[in-house]
Order: sequence, then structure tokens, then C-alpha cells
Amino acid sequence: MARQKRLSSQLREARIRQGLTAPQLAKRIGVSQSSIYFWETEHCQPRPEHLKAVCKALKLPLRATQELVR
Repeated sequence: MARQKRLSSQLREARIRQGLTAPQLAKRIGVSQSSIYFWETEHCQPRPEHLKAVCKALKLPLRATQELVR
């Protein structure tokens, strides 16, 4: 059985696929660069409103992505 991908790695991989740096993504969704770093390294998870903005910016399915939140 395939292991489910973690939110942190999904966000990072999607950001890289979109050709965005962490600072660019942060500016696009209105958060600090530290927030992006913390989300991608599992220090914390985005608030629901930030997760929605990240999914929109990275073209990720919101519902599937929400299921990865602990």
C-alpha cells in the first residue's frame, strides 16, 4: 500500500513545480517567508484560510490537501 504524502512535502513539491521560491509564494498569498518555511518543514501547519490561499496559488485540490492536515 502506498504511503500517503505529507502536507509539507506536497506543498514544497507543488511550489517547486510552479517555479516559485518560498519568498515569492509568501508574497503572493500574504504571509511571511518564515510561514512557508515552517509549513514545508512540519514545524506548524497553515491556518485554514492560508491553506486555501496556498492551494489556489499552487493549483492544488483543496479538499484532498485538507485531508493531509493532522
